[in-house]
Amino acid sequence: MRFIRKRKNWLLLALAVFLVIKLPQPYLKILAENEGISQEEETSQSEENRQNKDGDPIGGEGTEDGETPDSDAAVPGGDKSGENASDATASDKAEADASAGDATATEEEKSDVTELAGDSSGEQNEIAVVSQAEETTAEPLDVTPYITKVQVWYRTEKSGDNWVEVGADTTGIPADAELKFTISYKKADAKEVEAHSRTLQYKLPDLLIEPHVELSVIQDANGNKIGTITADTSAKTIQMSFTDEFLKREEAEVKTIDGSFSFYAGADRDKVRKNPNQQLIIGDATIKLQFETESDARLGTLNLTKTAGQFITDEAGVSYLEYTLTVSTGDTAMPEIKVTDHFTANAGYIEKYVGVTGTESAAGTNQDSSAAPYEVGSQAGTGKLYLGNTITEAAPIPEQAGASVTSPGVLVWNVGDMKAQESRSLVYRVQLKPEYTGAQSRGAITNAAASFARSYPHQTVSTNFEPHTNVEIKKTGGKYTLNESGGGTITYQVTVSADETNTYPLKNVKINDALKDITDIRYLPYLHYAVGSFQLYQGSKVDESKRQNIGQNPHKDQSNPIIYDSHTEKRFDFYIDTLNPGETMTLTYQVEVSGDIFALGNETIRIKNRAAAYSDDTVTGGNQSFSFANAETTLDKKVWDRKLQSEKTEEEKDVPLSEGTAVYRYQNASDSWVEATDAAASFKVPAGSFPYQVVVNEAADWDVASAVLTDTLKNEYLAYTGYLRVDYYESGLSEQPTSDAQAVELLKKTTVTKTVWADIDEMSTFSFSPKELGLADGDVCKGAFLLTYYAKPNQVSNVSQVTTGNAFTVKGKVVGPGGIQVTLAGVQVSTSTVLQGEKNLNLVKSGWYFDHNKESSGDWEHGRLYWVIDITGTEISAGTQIKDVPSTDVGSLHQVRGTSMVGLYIGTTPDGKSFTDYYGSVRELEADKKMKKLSGNDKNGEILPADADYAWSAPADGTSATIEIKKTLTLQEGEHLYMVLQTRPTYNLNGTRAWRNYYNELWFRESSTSEFMKVNRTVLRGTSAGTNFKEMAGVYEYSGGSDWKVISNEKGNISQLLQDEITEPGTYVEWRIKINYAGDLEGTVHVEDQIPEGLTPVYARYFWIAKGLFDNPPVVPEIGEYKDNQSWEKLETTALIDGNDRGNVKRTCISYFNSETGQLQFRVENLQKGGESADQRSLEIQVLTRVSDPEILLNGKEKEFVNAITVKNDSDKVISNSSATVTVTKKTISKKMGSVNNSKLPFTLQVNSLGEDLVKGEDTLTLVDEMKDPLQFDTESLKVTDKDGNQISNILSRIEDTEDGQKLILTIPDGQALTITYDAILNSPPDQDISVNNAAYWWGQSSDIAQIKDATVRYTVSSTAETTTYPVLQVKKVDKDNTAAALNGAKFRLEQVAWNTDEKCWKKVENGTDIVGTTGSTGNPAGIFSFGNTDGTRLQYNTVYRLTEEEAPEGYVLDKTPQYYVIAKKVDDNFPPELVKWREWGAKISYSGTTYYVTAYNEKGRLGLEKTFQNVNGETVTGSGLPDGSYRFGLYPYQESGSYDSTAALQLLEVICQNGNVTYKLNGSSTEKPEFTQVPVGAQYRVLELDSNGKPITSTGTVVTMANGLKYRVEYKSGADAVTISEDGTAESVKITNRQYADMEPGTGIFTESNLIYGSLLGGIVIVGILFWISRRRRR
Repeated sequence: MRFIRKRKNWLLLALAVFLVIKLPQPYLKILAENEGISQEEETSQSEENRQNKDGDPIGGEGTEDGETPDSDAAVPGGDKSGENASDATASDKAEADASAGDATATEEEKSDVTELAGDSSGEQNEIAVVSQAEETTAEPLDVTPYITKVQVWYRTEKSGDNWVEVGADTTGIPADAELKFTISYKKADAKEVEAHSRTLQYKLPDLLIEPHVELSVIQDANGNKIGTITADTSAKTIQMSFTDEFLKREEAEVKTIDGSFSFYAGADRDKVRKNPNQQLIIGDATIKLQFETESDARLGTLNLTKTAGQFITDEAGVSYLEYTLTVSTGDTAMPEIKVTDHFTANAGYIEKYVGVTGTESAAGTNQDSSAAPYEVGSQAGTGKLYLGNTITEAAPIPEQAGASVTSPGVLVWNVGDMKAQESRSLVYRVQLKPEYTGAQSRGAITNAAASFARSYPHQTVSTNFEPHTNVEIKKTGGKYTLNESGGGTITYQVTVSADETNTYPLKNVKINDALKDITDIRYLPYLHYAVGSFQLYQGSKVDESKRQNIGQNPHKDQSNPIIYDSHTEKRFDFYIDTLNPGETMTLTYQVEVSGDIFALGNETIRIKNRAAAYSDDTVTGGNQSFSFANAETTLDKKVWDRKLQSEKTEEEKDVPLSEGTAVYRYQNASDSWVEATDAAASFKVPAGSFPYQVVVNEAADWDVASAVLTDTLKNEYLAYTGYLRVDYYESGLSEQPTSDAQAVELLKKTTVTKTVWADIDEMSTFSFSPKELGLADGDVCKGAFLLTYYAKPNQVSNVSQVTTGNAFTVKGKVVGPGGIQVTLAGVQVSTSTVLQGEKNLNLVKSGWYFDHNKESSGDWEHGRLYWVIDITGTEISAGTQIKDVPSTDVGSLHQVRGTSMVGLYIGTTPDGKSFTDYYGSVRELEADKKMKKLSGNDKNGEILPADADYAWSAPADGTSATIEIKKTLTLQEGEHLYMVLQTRPTYNLNGTRAWRNYYNELWFRESSTSEFMKVNRTVLRGTSAGTNFKEMAGVYEYSGGSDWKVISNEKGNISQLLQDEITEPGTYVEWRIKINYAGDLEGTVHVEDQIPEGLTPVYARYFWIAKGLFDNPPVVPEIGEYKDNQSWEKLETTALIDGNDRGNVKRTCISYFNSETGQLQFRVENLQKGGESADQRSLEIQVLTRVSDPEILLNGKEKEFVNAITVKNDSDKVISNSSATVTVTKKTISKKMGSVNNSKLPFTLQVNSLGEDLVKGEDTLTLVDEMKDPLQFDTESLKVTDKDGNQISNILSRIEDTEDGQKLILTIPDGQALTITYDAILNSPPDQDISVNNAAYWWGQSSDIAQIKDATVRYTVSSTAETTTYPVLQVKKVDKDNTAAALNGAKFRLEQVAWNTDEKCWKKVENGTDIVGTTGSTGNPAGIFSFGNTDGTRLQYNTVYRLTEEEAPEGYVLDKTPQYYVIAKKVDDNFPPELVKWREWGAKISYSGTTYYVTAYNEKGRLGLEKTFQNVNGETVTGSGLPDGSYRFGLYPYQESGSYDSTAALQLLEVICQNGNVTYKLNGSSTEKPEFTQVPVGAQYRVLELDSNGKPITSTGTVVTMANGLKYRVEYKSGADAVTISEDGTAESVKITNRQYADMEPGTGIFTESNLIYGSLLGGIVIVGILFWISRRRRR
């Protein structure tokens, strides 16, 4: 009891305690009466409170009738902590024992003591009586006095989840380890806890810090939540707050609370550091915690910093890097500090640590001239330094190296002990090797330092030093300056600048200048570096005041610059001694150009050279480029000759010779030109002749008196006619003309100095020098010339066309400016022309098509380009050659291969169609027998067949193919010779829409000509997927409304779908059909789109057209032949096209779908050729399909769909084939496992997340969920909700046992997105791994759609509490087919059993527990009976009980199978080992509480149906002979009257026959067998077939007519007999036969129901055939 003080007065408290102990009973009675309570009433209440529900007195754990309760049962309360707690407990316990010894004073009486009180002032105080139940205190009750056991574990980050238990001998516990405490307590008074805010509290010892708990729930033995446990970090307390319901549960029985709790904490590191051996007193237990002894060194704060290396050069030019290391401590002192320092990258450039040896010595205290290391700080000079050799994992701090230091070694700074908040610094230098400086950067030098306390590593730092060595170079070239010798010079300027941020001066910077590689190699012999022209200036300008002396070449005995001058090599190297940071130097020099460079030809001469700056090439690794710059100078163009060919003359022309001019004629005998005296006054030029004009030395700047001017005709198909006119001009052109024609016109406007003529008639070449024709003034002829002459066609009667032309050349000795003499090798200009001959032969080449199908290797791994050469005429002579030349100067590259020849064919194409329009492929060409294929070699290099018509060959590089006609071919009127070849694209076309243009040339040489003539060039557009192709654009999920989700997006977009056309949730695949992508089709094509099985088309849409087709688009109209064909469903869609920027223009697409074949047909008209690139004449059709494949929808399988199109032309020839694939996978069931809560594992199933109609024609679906031991379904937790969270009722659930667990079967609605949740009971002890295996799937489908396989869980209880002494086995009986239905009236017997090792079975224990109970009986909820809560019965933990059903609920089948159960409990903190064997012997064990919840299932009976079909002869029909149709049967309660018209069927069974397959439905849901289920046992029933109106057919022999007109007679095997379901739930199957029936016309013997039979006339007699539905249907 407790007293509530009315005044805060310690005297009153003492008086109250005295009165409680010492006042006799009468005084207490008086006090009670003053409050209006009689002693009799109090005694009566007390007796009631002392009795439990069974009438037994309350005692401690394990109390039996007649035994005295444990003296420890009354445990005092109050706040007790620390060392005084045990003393207070002992005192209170003595007082409690004394009180208990008074037989007349009950606990209740003691609680009703009146407090008499007064204060020191004499004021009268009121009297108050307060019962214990009403008293409360804000402070929690200290749990310390009740603690009975303490266990401690620790773990570190390295150990992970592996806890190490702390024992008496455990040492070396890491100071930063996480500690886990599990504390057990017993007999905490429940009322005392209730009075202290329903909370128990544990105060942590001072050593422990930062407490926390893993789970906040307190559970009772059954896993129910009875409170919360929390940790207060600041107060360092653990508080366990219990629910009021728990504390008041079975109030008369609950006296004390037993429990345990676990928490986690760390140790105060400062306390551990000061004293590693700690001792905790928890309750009566003393816990030794022996921590590591060096926690200060391991866990203290030790910071390390390092400066970046500072580059320093001393007066002697030696370079160093200087570093500063700083080490500092935190709030605690740190022992034995050492720092290591070593180089990890480019250490080879470090000469040494300056001032440090392999023997330890004291550090300096200030900087001196020796550059030795020195310390900074108040403790400077106390540290020591030495060099070690190598850092290893085993020895991170190397020992002193002594005299054997491996340079540069490892610097070890032995700092010693450091105080808290102390900082020490060390400044040191390392000497760099000479080769690291002066040249380009040698890379970063990386330096790493690490700090240690004793041997424990702390911080590591690293720095990089990389020098700056940037140099920029610029170059300019001056103008070309002429000199007196006829040549000239170019002056160049090169500027070299060192970046001002450079780390050090750069030595021997080399400027390399070269003409080779970037200047035309033909110019090199005419170019020379001017040796004496090199000048060096400081700065970026040429300033004579800053001109520098050129230093020596660092290479011995070599000049500076050193020049390399040969016909093939033009370069120099120039060295700058030193280039300081920020310094700029400028070099100038000249290049001399020889005047005879102009003799190379009529070309612009560009002199290019490159200057580059390099690092010092005298050191190893030097000569690295800093930068480079180019310069270019263009020389004036020298044009020696030009030639102009004019259009051929249309008519004969008379050309007069100038009067008074000299005429020359060539004399073969003397091989010279002589002046003629008999020249005519004029000459005639025949029609069709070609005029030529040649300009020589147009600038009149060179003397060409001795040069030879020659013109030569290309072949015999041209001949000169008439005379050559030569006009000489002393003054040439002052400006260079822009064209040949302009040069002629400008020269004509100049005054002619002299004109001569030369007779060249019928010649094929002429040659002269100006001197020979009297045009020179002595030996000098420095002027310009204009030559005019004509050539006529010659000998063209035997050719169809031929290429010819002529070439003009100037060569020989010429004299230039300054008298320079040059010999021209020959400067040539030429022309070419095609002559049309008199022979009738026409050739043209066309691109046919690109076959994008690729072979895996070989010639055609990039696809095939097909080309057609079309030849017409009358005759192709033997020896004629046709050359196929893939173009290389335009378009993409392609090659001839060894198998490029397809063939030569002679024939005609119908209806005047071209070859490329008529034939869609080589396959179609080969199949056309009207085309005659000629004989020749198939492969390049093959031996020709006998009597070959042609031969072809190709060079190895694939640049051409030459076809030679071996026999003269004669073509009849209308016939063509087609040559078909294929070439390989050089580069692969990747991606569906990749494209390239390929060009191909046709060259031709007739047998009578010597040269090939180019006929034409054609182009073929190759597209990677062909001109017509199918693409998969995207996969989307639609769940109704505007809810869309992109699954994959190749080309499509949800916004591009016609969403108004989509009304059904599901998964959709978008396809695109591209027509005429290459722009090579015209007219009409037919498209066959093969929709894969498992996809259903939704719509086909006119999606996109090229902008160039907007005004005259292709159309997709009706197909007349399908218009009224019932097999083809018309799909018509009119909608805006995608991306239409020409306004709201809608296009219509009409297609036809055949559901039997899966074909979708289009007809596309008005296709057009053209376009400079792909996709400029194309049409795109969008096809949307919905996934309907049950393998995906119900089995969750990944499936690849191949969607193929075939495109044919109007001649029904296949143009192209294409396919696209999509891989679809979806799970209409997904399963997630939650986290263990209260020893239960929650599961969540997302079912049909889109809410689609998964099974057409079905309203419900059957879901199966299998669970393996040791998990068990908690059916009471089952919950089904829709997508809005609304709970769905009337869900049928069924439980079945399996070999290794249970199976839950649910019937749920189709077409809804559902969430199913439930809990699984974990029949396994806590803190152990539990294997979870669980699978959910659709009934009759694959069981792996949603699996949780070999998952592992475990559960931990942070706090438990118990009040119930004895275990309980609660049995709940439910309907197996509807687990929501609880069943009363099931009688069970529970017997205690033991294992008989001899018989290897469970045997009843003599005089053991034997209890009988019935579910739903008095005191039990519906369907439940609890064993162990009955009067006079007790169950025991760790005992096997056999549960046997003796009577089943009415209408249900008795389940006689015994089940064995154990309620486990730890003994001395461990479960008994025999539990493992008991489980192996079939016992089911509950580890999670005092109550074992068992669900037992009963089912009603089943009645099977045997349905038989017979023909008119009584023969049984099976398989494909079964008649299609739906046959329905009703289950009725038996009526003795035999009338069932007004009786409703209890159940309806439907037998469905379709194409020989038989399926079943029970009450609208699919079922596996033709049987009625849940039929109560013992009752009588009748199964009747229903007619087409749903009426029961009661009489055997009744004839029924089906909806399709077929008739049959219903025959019941047993007539109208009743069927009774036996006690075991079975009954003989009902047998119903449907026998085909046919009426016969009286007196004739002929069937009148002709639609029921197949009739045939044989021998004049009509006989009965096999009935249609018998001959082709059968029952599965």
